[in-house]
Amino acid sequence: MGVDTRTTERSQAEAGSAEGHVRVLLLNASFNRVPFDLNKGAESIVIGTMLSVKEYFPQAEFSTFMHCSPAAARSFNLILSGRRKPSMKTFSAGDAIWWAWACAVGTLGRVLGRRRWKRPPFLRSKIVEEYLRSDIVLHLGMDQYSDPSGTWAIAHHSMEVLLGVLLRKPVVMFAESIGPFQGKVNRALARFTMRRVPLITLREGVSQETLRSLGVEGNVTITACPAFLLEPPTEDERDAVMEAEGIQSDEGLVIGLCPSWTSAAFATEHRFLFSLQRAAFRLGLYLLPESAFRLVLRLAQRSFAGSGPRAALARYVSESAATVDAIIESLPGTRILLIPFVYTDNPISDRELAEEIHRHVRHQERVGVIRGSHTVEAARAAIGQCHLFVGEKLHACIAALSQVIPSVGVAYGHKFRGVFDLLGQRGLVVDSYDPTAIAAATKKLQATSDQVRQRLQTGVNEVREAAMENARLAWELWRKGRLSENERPAHPYQ
Repeated sequence: MGVDTRTTERSQAEAGSAEGHVRVLLLNASFNRVPFDLNKGAESIVIGTMLSVKEYFPQAEFSTFMHCSPAAARSFNLILSGRRKPSMKTFSAGDAIWWAWACAVGTLGRVLGRRRWKRPPFLRSKIVEEYLRSDIVLHLGMDQYSDPSGTWAIAHHSMEVLLGVLLRKPVVMFAESIGPFQGKVNRALARFTMRRVPLITLREGVSQETLRSLGVEGNVTITACPAFLLEPPTEDERDAVMEAEGIQSDEGLVIGLCPSWTSAAFATEHRFLFSLQRAAFRLGLYLLPESAFRLVLRLAQRSFAGSGPRAALARYVSESAATVDAIIESLPGTRILLIPFVYTDNPISDRELAEEIHRHVRHQERVGVIRGSHTVEAARAAIGQCHLFVGEKLHACIAALSQVIPSVGVAYGHKFRGVFDLLGQRGLVVDSYDPTAIAAATKKLQATSDQVRQRLQTGVNEVREAAMENARLAWELWRKGRLSENERPAHPYQ
């Protein structure tokens, strides 16, 4: 009965959108300057979102302020409305000023209501104009709307969301992991913003408790991450990426491992010296011009080679190499495949990290490294070569789980526990980077892998259905707004 209902809804959506194209604005302030296609997790979310939305808006066209390579934009058929030149700076004071101005213009328009007036040239905002061209706004915030991302990140994301609300657009915070919020400023800003958003969908249940603590409940639904909707790679695609990397296929047990600088950073975030250095880094990121920031970043990358953050990285590499050796020694005949999922150099590329781990492993002949810059499909194909997977990036784990590959998640945030819990796999999450715990969890997983696969076969199908709910709920919100748009005053700029 549920399938028939969804089919009817999709038919209604197609009929409704046949009157004209629906323009969908995709938002994520963290990638307005840094290309999102260098982060395979972000790329997975964008692709999954577009696939699901097109089920309900078959004629949808997509625009975004996020940055990506021209090749990726053509591949996704994505209209880039933001900056054309890539940056190493996630946020900047200049961008904050432009977005604050856009919010001021939107507020003025909201206050004027139905009044007709001739807009002065100095009140123009390209940002506002892009919102007004859009029929629905989807905020793909991932886990960026949270304390670990910093107050500036929360403020930028809030401006993106609130501008859509001001301009009377249907706004959805789409399949996100939200929180935690500890500081008074961050909690107040998050509460103010999310109480005004028409619809919030969460990709896991842990975030729901955070929102309840802020008094945000009526507009919240738990769904699943749209990255689960990507099609599994074919055998030819898996073979092709191995051939491109010059890695021979092995008949023995292959365990994939996705390293991440984030694990090292979170392991030391409470140390006083590291906290000061991180604060200085963020301040420079926000205030320095691009050229000066790149210089500072190069100097920082050199310092990561050996006290302070250097010691954190050295310890992480040593522990990761020890983990690889421990897995190989506890499971004879095993090969390890190191698969990076983030290619940005801010502050260090996960590909470089994988290379460094490989250099410190004793059993190097049993370890392969994915070294190239690949599309998300190719990265998922590399993961598809594995029988088991250990991931320090959530979407690398999702790429494995969605291919029914038993996985261990190495968590640096609540999103891991929440997503694994949707699949009944919460017991396979290691809460901190502990080489002994990871090796033990991997050995236990290998012993129970057949049972885990059976549970995943059913669980993944259910999670995919839940992931489609994001688009269905967004379509319902758009449809309700469309039916009532004649009853509310138009924005004076339209």
